[in-house]
Order: sequence, then structure tokens, then C-alpha cells
Amino acid sequence: MRTSELVDLEPLLTASSGPLWTRLRKLPDGLRTARLGEALVLLRHADGRAVLGSRAFEQGILEDLGSGLDPRYVARRRRSLLHLSGAEHARMRRLASPAFKPAAIERMRPLMRRTLGELLDRTIPGPVVDAVAAWTHPYPIPVICSALGIPAADLPLYSRIADAWTLALFDASAVPAGLAAHDELDAHVRRLVEARRAEPADDLITDLIRQQEDLGTEDLTALVSALIMAGTDTTRLQLASCLEFLAGRPDLWAALKRDPGLLPAAVEEMARLAPVASFLRRVATADTTVNGLDIPAGTRIVLAVPAMNRDPDVYPDPHACDLDRPATAATLSFGGGAHYCLGGQLGRVEIQEALGTLLDRVSRLEPAGPPSWRPPRSLQGPARLPIRYERERGSNSA
Repeated sequence: MRTSELVDLEPLLTASSGPLWTRLRKLPDGLRTARLGEALVLLRHADGRAVLGSRAFEQGILEDLGSGLDPRYVARRRRSLLHLSGAEHARMRRLASPAFKPAAIERMRPLMRRTLGELLDRTIPGPVVDAVAAWTHPYPIPVICSALGIPAADLPLYSRIADAWTLALFDASAVPAGLAAHDELDAHVRRLVEARRAEPADDLITDLIRQQEDLGTEDLTALVSALIMAGTDTTRLQLASCLEFLAGRPDLWAALKRDPGLLPAAVEEMARLAPVASFLRRVATADTTVNGLDIPAGTRIVLAVPAMNRDPDVYPDPHACDLDRPATAATLSFGGGAHYCLGGQLGRVEIQEALGTLLDRVSRLEPAGPPSWRPPRSLQGPARLPIRYERERGSNSA
């Protein structure tokens, strides 16, 4: 099969606007493969799951950034959880796992609600708010930093660093600034780790030090830095996408206000229908076959997550938000296989608590104009989200 003979997705990315999940619906029904540049695009859920679970593929993001990257940047990326493989990847996931245990995440729920409540309190009353600037962008950093014991005065610094590094993940021109930002992050975290070794506190860094007593300061610094960076932008964008989804569906908003117990199912469905991950990129390391499809070594693979999450062979009535949908197959919104998102459950709970706070304190939510969207080649989500809302009478964070 020649990639050049396949449907080209490039026009969908350049000649139209809006989120990728709406653009992909323009493709012919039943399409299994397409192309994007020289990469083979897979569109079916079963193929995506097979690739993510296979050792014949490795991460392909760095290859898409092109050649000539700063060697320090390449080395740092290859040391990250996202790019490690085999025994070293398993070791680092094991070291990070205490931060993502269910009990640890559950203890953070009050902090999450308090953080979103404070953002609501600071929102200047008016007919329209940009929900990204006011709520979703500033939300995740205080949550993870507070859990780690990072002083509130340092939150703007950590937010700026997270922005710079995330941009560098997908844009080669942003690599120098992203590398400098991550160096700055490591220096701050290193000092914090050393301070906690000398004087323990009631925070996640101290817990990690106690549970990983044989871990050196540099490994702990890398681990804590990864925790800060891992879920920041994805949580921001997924929460914004959920709000955009809810604002246009007053019946769903009303149903969740009547029964907040539906929130976990709603978050799962919204993450399926409006995923942050547009494309997951892999490279075949050996000749292999995926469900009968021959893939030569060196083939660049793009998994079109929004299409896979709406595969009718897996999800009946795939474009509907069905809060009673049985969990017959996991969505690929949080990846899969050995690289399944370590912070996936933390992100889910953060979004549940943020939306739960809004449901408690906001009576009505509706669009106040079209959102602007981030480019769909990397992480997808609203860059600006004009919302018109009404607060519940007497609502406050107290």
C-alpha cells in the first residue's frame, strides 16, 4: 500500500476551522487509513489499540519536529516518561505511581473544589467571561503545586514554565525557550527537594522522599518536574473542551445539576467526544502487521484519536453523548498500552471537581460567541471560550 494513494488529511487541517473531531466527520464512512504528509494515519479504534499495545512501535513526536534540534532538548525528551521504554520506563512509572494512587487523588478533591471556587470568586461579574483565561487555564497549576508543597507565590512562575515547555513539545521554533524554561523548573524543584530532605513537611514531595529513600536528588527532581508538567496543559484543554461541550447543551447541564452523580460518566463521554489528544504519533521499529495491515519498519504512524473514539464498530450511535453507555471499550483519549497516561485518573477527578463546583454555583451556562481553537496538529482545545453565565443566588466558596 502506497501512502501517496490515500486520502490526504492536510486540507482538513488547513482549509477549515474548528476542532479536529468535527473536521474528521467529513471523511468517507468506513475509512480505515489516510495520510498526513508522509505519515500513515489510522482511523479505527482496534488499530489504534493494537499499535499502542505493540512493542514494534515507539514514540514519534521528536521525528515530527524535524532535524537540527538542540541535542540537550532531544536528550531531555528521551529521558522523559513519554519517550522511555522497556525496563527504564517501567522503573520511572513505578517511582511516580505513589502520586497517582486512588487514595492520594481522593485527598486532593477538596483542594480542587477550593481552587476552582477561588477562581470563580475572582471573576469580575459581567455578561460574558472568557472561560479559558478566567477558569480553565489557571486551574491545574495551583492544584498540583499545592499538593507538592510549592509556595503560592511561585505559582505564576510555574504556570509560565509549563506554557513554554508545552509549546516546545510540538513547535520546533519554541524549543530554545522551552528548554530554558525546563532548566529553570529543575533548578527550583531541586532546591525544594533538598529543603524537604532537610526539613520534611506534609506534602507530596516529602511523601515521595520517604517512599523512595534510595532515590537521589537528581532523580527526584526529574520525577517532581515531570509531575508538574505532565497534566497541566492536557487538564486545561480537556476542561475547556468539556465547558464548550456543556455550554451548547443546556439539557445536559440541567441533567447534571439535577443529578451530580452523573458527572463521572459525563466526563468520560465528553473526553471521548472532544479529546485533547488529536494525534498520537508513533514510528514502526520493525516490520509488523496490525490487524492484517502490513507496516514496514520506519513507517511514521499517526493515530487519529477523535476518529477512533467515534468508531461505530465500538460505540453504537458514536456521536451521541450517552451517559448510560456501557464501558465495553476504553477510549483512547488517555492513550493506551505501556504509555497509558499515568495521570489520567487525576485529570478525570480534576475535571469532575471543577465541573461539580460550577454546577453548584452557576445556574445557567451558554455560549457567548464562537470559541477560537488551538491548531489541531497537537493538543486540541479552545484557546478562547466566551461564556455567558448566571451565578446561583448567594453562591460563594465559603
